[in-house]
Amino acid sequence: MAFGFGSRMDGLMASRRWIGTLGGITLVAAMLVACGGGGGGDGVPAAGGGTGGGTVNSPATGGSTGLVPVAPAAGQVLVSDSAPLRPLSVGLSWQYRQFTPFIGPSRTRVTMLAGTAGRVIERSSDTSLADTELFRNAEGQTIGSISVPLGAGRSLTISGVELPRELRAGQQFTVYDARTDGIDIAFWRVVAGFEDVLVPASPNPVRALRVDDRATLRNGTQTTQLYASTWYAPDIGVVRSVEWTDATRTATESDDRLVGFDGGGRGFGAVTTSAVGTLSARAVLEDGYVTLNNTETIVADRSGKQVASGSIVRAPEEPYAARLLPTSAGLRVATLARFSVTDRFNLDALDANGRLLGARLGTLPVQSGDGFILSTPSFVTLASHRASPVIWMSYIEAIDQGNGLTIRYLVVQRFDANGQPLGARLQWALPTGTFGGTPQVEALPDELVLVLREGGVQEPERVRVRTLGNDGTVRNDRAYQVSDRSVPMVRLIVDGAARWLAWRADDGLARAWRLGADGAPVGVPETLASAQAALVPLPPRLREQWPFGVVAAGGRWTIPGSDFASLTGDPRTPATGHAVLALFDPGAGDVRNQPAPALIRLEASELVGSLAIPFGDRTLWPVTSSADERDTAVIQWR
Repeated sequence: MAFGFGSRMDGLMASRRWIGTLGGITLVAAMLVACGGGGGGDGVPAAGGGTGGGTVNSPATGGSTGLVPVAPAAGQVLVSDSAPLRPLSVGLSWQYRQFTPFIGPSRTRVTMLAGTAGRVIERSSDTSLADTELFRNAEGQTIGSISVPLGAGRSLTISGVELPRELRAGQQFTVYDARTDGIDIAFWRVVAGFEDVLVPASPNPVRALRVDDRATLRNGTQTTQLYASTWYAPDIGVVRSVEWTDATRTATESDDRLVGFDGGGRGFGAVTTSAVGTLSARAVLEDGYVTLNNTETIVADRSGKQVASGSIVRAPEEPYAARLLPTSAGLRVATLARFSVTDRFNLDALDANGRLLGARLGTLPVQSGDGFILSTPSFVTLASHRASPVIWMSYIEAIDQGNGLTIRYLVVQRFDANGQPLGARLQWALPTGTFGGTPQVEALPDELVLVLREGGVQEPERVRVRTLGNDGTVRNDRAYQVSDRSVPMVRLIVDGAARWLAWRADDGLARAWRLGADGAPVGVPETLASAQAALVPLPPRLREQWPFGVVAAGGRWTIPGSDFASLTGDPRTPATGHAVLALFDPGAGDVRNQPAPALIRLEASELVGSLAIPFGDRTLWPVTSSADERDTAVIQWR
């Protein structure tokens, strides 16, 4: 049955989504479905313009349509092997942001799954699109095949070349050219050349090969033409795809740009994946991470995909203020039981699936001295490292001396992975006037680093950095005088053996010190002063929350923030306000000599959370999307 293009074809054109990441094969299939193909037969020209080779099981009734123009002579070789332009591997995933005029932005995720005979299946989160089967033939061509149901038990299957092995400037090749129930349908591609493409996944233009797509449909005297372009970047794949309004290729019907690429051991930009519930705690494992959703653990792999879950509830207890503690002996969870004793944490072991393992190990008691804890046990700091057998506890304790005099102590306790105390508690008296609160702690494989603000009333204000070995001995203990009023907002940034002190100074700029192995600052006097410290070159909006939320991994800092400056005209984001992740390389010494950070822009509706999960090659960020009110994990790649 044949009918005009004025109804179903107009709807098809308005919906777009045939080319993009799925290549030109999908476009042809969508055309045939929209045209209402029927009947049966073969003899359809193969991809490339010939009459044999490619197999098409379709309702075709004739040979070539005569709509494909004569191919001009191709120019110089641009790509000798196109395989890197179209990676084919199970587990690869791309995410695209599509912008359509008068509709706004939307997202689509494309994933490669295992097919048969070594082929891969490309599946889109847009359920209106059929799966595409892809493989590389003996000639090195990238072949795509798609099967679309036509109803009444019939289906349409098409195969064709998406990319030849060798690509030349101006090269033209045919994907589909056939007559179906009196309707002529032709689709061909022309290699344009390499161009710089702006995408949200990159702060800098991406070099990609543009291939122009052209399709013509003819039903009697009525002709419909479609124009599109696809850009392929080496080792990534499709980074942009556009449907144009006409042959001038100046105005777009829709524009898809790469937000992120998950390539397993390599990646690009930011990819979102659904997460479950509110994340109240997290622990980084060797090949993934565990987060806590109230009373349930969620185990995920390095891509952010949930692989297991388990409960931490031991009836009839109702746990709260739970802490996840990875140790060299396995994962532990410390909880306070609601409406029960509040001076100790219950300690349990978890298996690889995040479930309670065996009987309770015991408790982590808060060994209070003669005073009282300024913060309740629910705010006592617990810390551990997956390569260390030690669990650390720290808090501030105050002892009333009478006559209105109170002495405050920094207290540290050590436990093994089964909750047994390791020696007596450690304590240090704090200068008079020190503000009560919990120190910042960082557990490392063989030591603990504490950062604490001291003084401020009767004594000069200082920031103290104290390093303890796993045996409880003090390795380094240094206090840095403060000359900036804002320096109490100081924190430690750790990346392996490298560590920095970071703060926002009186001038509002982001500052940082690199610390040496002895805890002393590298190349500057021991005073936290803006004039002597290194400047981190951040945009204004990212300075406002510096240095909190910064995560260091693999020699790269990831800094979350927001930028509400107008970006009208920037094709990477259609919104005026958006979240950003800044990627900064601090270098081996003075960060002021490093270039400005690169920026990855997220959706305008996404807000970056605080429970970052760092790995050597990526950082996972919880993100709250106001659009669908759910938490997602964002993978930021190097």
